[in-house]
Amino acid sequence: GMLPSVIIAQVIQESGWVSFSGAVNGGIQPEDNNILGMNEELLNDQWESPWTGTAAMRNVPQWDGEKDVYGEESMRTYEDIEACLSDYAAFKTGIHPEIRNETDVDTVIDIGLEGYATDPTYEESIGNIIDKYDLTRYDTIAQMGTSPTDPTNYTQEELELIWAIVAQEDDTAYEGALAVISSAMNRADANYG
Repeated sequence: GMLPSVIIAQVIQESGWVSFSGAVNGGIQPEDNNILGMNEELLNDQWESPWTGTAAMRNVPQWDGEKDVYGEESMRTYEDIEACLSDYAAFKTGIHPEIRNETDVDTVIDIGLEGYATDPTYEESIGNIIDKYDLTRYDTIAQMGTSPTDPTNYTQEELELIWAIVAQEDDTAYEGALAVISSAMNRADANYG
């Protein structure tokens, strides 16, 4: 019920292209599958969440009005990335029912993200990411119910190189490998350098 373009842009912003770069400093860990920085407690537990996972203390950034400062927070963990995305979409459309199935990106950003982050430029950043990487194409795909196909004919050698790169980054679980290849393909598709 929430526009894919907005969620994808937030994943890019929140997780640094699913890099979990803060993991080495005690931040959200890849196995947490928390790609949107979901705290354990949301709205002082006034929102009824379908989440049933466990929480973990993580060293995460919080905007102090001028810069990010780090502190321990109880963060949600998920069995997989899809569970995080579902929980987040349920949260946002639960507290802002007017954005459920809304097709206008600006409306979803203005209503759904208002007050979400303490960084005053957050909403603008999300809009810029959507524009830069043409993420609204995923909204069209979701509304039409179809997925694009890659018309490229890869050689066996090219496929083996792709498999080796993915395995080097994460060969422990399907979800990890999927995150690696998805990130690589999205960057290639957006000419991200």
